[in-house]
Parts: sequence; structure tokens; C-alpha cells
Amino acid sequence: MTNWEKLFYFCSVVARVALRAGWNGIRLMTNGRMHGFGRNICDVTPRFSGHSFVRSRIPRWVRAAVMQTIFSISHYELGAVLLSLTNRSILLDSLRRWNNKSVLAAILAIASVLAFDREACAQANPNGSSVPQPPLPQQSPSPPQPLSPQQRAEEEQAAWSAAHEARVSGPREIPLNDQGILSLPAGLFFIPKAPATRLMQAMGNVVYPQTFIGLVASSKDDDDWLAKIVFIKEGYVKDDEAQKWNANDLLADTKERTQANNENRVQRGFPPIEVVGWVEPPIYDAKEHRLVWSLSLKDKGADASAEQTVNYHTYLLGRDGYFSVDFITSLDRIGVEKPVARDLLANLNFVPGKRYEDFNSSTDKIAAYGIAALVGGLAAKKLGLLAIAGVFLVKFAKLIAV
Repeated sequence: MTNWEKLFYFCSVVARVALRAGWNGIRLMTNGRMHGFGRNICDVTPRFSGHSFVRSRIPRWVRAAVMQTIFSISHYELGAVLLSLTNRSILLDSLRRWNNKSVLAAILAIASVLAFDREACAQANPNGSSVPQPPLPQQSPSPPQPLSPQQRAEEEQAAWSAAHEARVSGPREIPLNDQGILSLPAGLFFIPKAPATRLMQAMGNVVYPQTFIGLVASSKDDDDWLAKIVFIKEGYVKDDEAQKWNANDLLADTKERTQANNENRVQRGFPPIEVVGWVEPPIYDAKEHRLVWSLSLKDKGADASAEQTVNYHTYLLGRDGYFSVDFITSLDRIGVEKPVARDLLANLNFVPGKRYEDFNSSTDKIAAYGIAALVGGLAAKKLGLLAIAGVFLVKFAKLIAV
């Protein structure tokens, strides 16, 4: 047997398999209405029509038309085209006949599939789409139109009222996704995600719905703080950088991030803010896998005597990612309320199997950044800084006392 004959035989075999697979594909796509050609060969050939890539990108009737076209073309002609490569006249004649039949088969296939399968497609997709569309990934919402000062004040009051109605008071065990438990003591309350998101936005903050969990506040009249809880599922964060970081570099990164967030604040009619400096440089407890650091902030351009707000950031590292509890209060109260922030972090724990020490290096994801990124840089961009909110906390204390 010559090489050309071997090639012809091989192409004939491939064409036979394609012919049977194509016919079976048509039967699948027409819900069994078209019958013929013996046994089902899907046990020895891939289900082209059932492949997720094909389903998501090629309309149903086009797939059926392709299969019908494959069926309609004689495998002997396919082999003849390849065999005739050595003879120009035979090649042209074969190609002409093959192309004519291909065009005719495609037209007939499209017409037949549209006629046979239009009803099935309509039943499978009542909205008229030939392919079910996957849900769009969650994104940070676009900033709304700027509000007037009166509108902002009204929205702030409405957001506080909604938060008050939805609050969950302690003592209570608060599940945090499938990752952790917050042991909420008496005198504190938890605001769930939806009303907490509205409240954060009313105060001019950026909220990332993929990570945001809720807020914690106090029901005591003399307390003036708010805590934001998020969970970042980025994988196991290595902590070997903790002894090597430079506090000045981390501060510079955080100032740059705050400046970037100001663009969003200004678009919504809120004043920009700026980082003044460290209140407490980063401290990491390697035994408990807890990180603490805090900054003071003020309105951008305000003089040095202006009131400053403190963002007291605490982190708990776990197997799949980390919790972040951002505690906000005024600078003159941070000494009194710092123990509250530390107690809140101590009351937050991962469930068994999700703790830092449960990490399995052979199966678990490792984060693309180390612990230094939790203070400034890559990871910190996921977390929106809290606004200067002392006045809002005073309003809320009066509201919940009613």
C-alpha cells in the first residue's frame, strides 16, 4: 500500500467517525426527533455538542448545521481531495464538487434544524437567548450622582434608621460566612450586610460587596466608635515578612491608596481626606496570627488643630484568607476605646478547619502577597477606608437611645 493510499484510508476512517458523531450530535440537539445510523457512538467519541465551551459560544442551530454538513459530505470525496493533490485537474474537479455539495448541505441543514428545533430552543430558553448567559461577576458599584448637602443629611439619617431596625444585639454568636464566628458581647450590636452597606455609602465610603460582611457598634451613649468587618478570600497569607517590613514605606503606600480613594469621594460630593501618621505602627502576634496597626486622618487641607479620626485596623489570618476588623473612633478617645477594639478582635475566631494552623501546603491556595501587603499596597486596595464619622456616631447614639 502506497503512502497516498494509506492517507486515503486514514481520512476515510476519520470521516466515518465524524459522520457518526455528527449524526449523533444532531440527534442530541433535536431532542431525539431524528433517528438513524444504528448504534450510539458517543461512548467512543467526545460529545462535541455537549462541551461547555461550545455550548457557551456557538448557537444551538449553528452547531446542528455543522454536524448536518459533516454528515452530508461523502467521506470518499474528502479522501479523494487529499489523494488528488498530485494531479491538478483531478484536484480542481474534486474541490469544485466538494464545495458545491458543502454549500448545498449547509443551506439544507440550517433550514432543517430551524424547522425541527425551533420549538425545542424556545422551550429551553423562554427569554429568546440561544445560549444561557452566565451571571456577571460582582464588581464595585459605580459611584452615584453627587447629592446636595440636604440630600446627604437625609440619606444619612435614613441609613442610620434602617441599620437600627436591622441590628442584632449581643450576647450572640454571629456566623461570618462559612469561615468564622464573632462572639458578640452584651452592649454591642451587629448590622448585617445590606443595611451596613447603605450606611457605609451614606458616610462616603467605598464598599466592596465581594468582601464586606457587616458593621459592629455599641449601644452605650458614651461610646463613639464603629467597626467594619470584611473577609478577603485570597488564600494563605505567609507571615514571614512581619519582622522585615519598614513602617515608613508602609505609611507612604497607605497615603497613596487614600489619595486614590479620594477620587471616588469627590465624585459623590464628599470632601477628600488625608493620612496624618501612625497612631500605632504595625504589630504582629505570630502565636495568635493577629495583626494590629492604626492611623490618624483628617480632612485634606485642614490645619493641624483640626479634629482627627483614627482608623484602628486589626487582622486575623486563616487558612483561606483573613478577616479584617477596621475600628474607627476619634483621636481623643482612642486611648479609652483601644481595649474595645482589641477585645473585638479577640472575640473573632475561625471555625475548626479554617484556622491558620489548618493550612495544607499540598492542597491549599497561597496568597500572591505576604503580610506586609495587609498594611499597604496590593491587598489594602481591596479595603475601603472608613470616612471621618464621629458626627454620625453621635447621631446614631441618640437614635438608638430612643
